[in-house]
Amino acid sequence: MKAENERIKDMASQLKGKQKREYIWDYYKLHIIGGIIGLIIIGSLLNMYVFNPPAEIAFDITMMVPNMDAEVKDAYVETLNALILDPDANETVEIEYVGSSVSSDANVVMAIQTKMMAKAQLQALDVVVMDDRYYSLLSDEGGLTDLEPLLSGDLKERLGDALLGDAIMVDDMPNVQALLGYKPADAEFGSIYIGIMDNSLRKDKAVRVLEFLTEK
Repeated sequence: MKAENERIKDMASQLKGKQKREYIWDYYKLHIIGGIIGLIIIGSLLNMYVFNPPAEIAFDITMMVPNMDAEVKDAYVETLNALILDPDANETVEIEYVGSSVSSDANVVMAIQTKMMAKAQLQALDVVVMDDRYYSLLSDEGGLTDLEPLLSGDLKERLGDALLGDAIMVDDMPNVQALLGYKPADAEFGSIYIGIMDNSLRKDKAVRVLEFLTEK
């Protein structure tokens, strides 16, 4: 192998200009291509994790509902980032759509419940927007916090009968309707509720999110 390398070097040294470039390319093109690909991968990783790392999820809104409007979601993420997060921190609000219990597939419902349990154990859930079934499950298991001590008197007065103690019925709330992409009161899926997870570490921010989503 060493002798072969020396022979290639000697032949290359005897060639001039274009012939020399072509000769080097013929023998080292795999090495050159591999090196270029390696540099691209290293550059991408450095850009992603060192120079422009992804924003850290600092607040979670999980949508356990039949539908979500993706464009409205993106707009709300920007609005809520400005409303509740430090503008100098590399943080973001996440609005995650996981699906609804309104499904004929029991495996889908089980998968959603499993994912929710895992996020709850990690205290990665803050605000949940949910259909009738998921509200009943979370409420019965004590997974939702009592909203009465957290909300201001003005907000509780504005919400009126929509405030249910551990959740808010949001069927006629325009900001929620926009996020859902439909009006719950006119749909066949049943009512929609919003609440704060009992083990959330960001309840102060969650209250401000509830204020935004329930504006009329």
